[in-house]
Amino acid sequence: MTENAYVNVESLAKYFGVSTSTIRKWVREGIISRDHYIRAGDTYRYNKEAIEKALTKPKPPKNEEVKVWTAH
Repeated sequence: MTENAYVNVESLAKYFGVSTSTIRKWVREGIISRDHYIRAGDTYRYNKEAIEKALTKPKPPKNEEVKVWTAH
């Protein structure tokens, strides 16, 4: 981990080219998981490297076939 791995919300938003509201929304929705930031009171510090890896990780392919179970 680099020396400046944990950054404030403004720096993280600028890095990803989004607003601070978007970062906060990602936290509420779990897009940024709890293990990618630390919180002390009202202050959050985000692990930029871990978040970047999580956001750029390829998603598993969706199963095209939908199986429906019916009771007989």
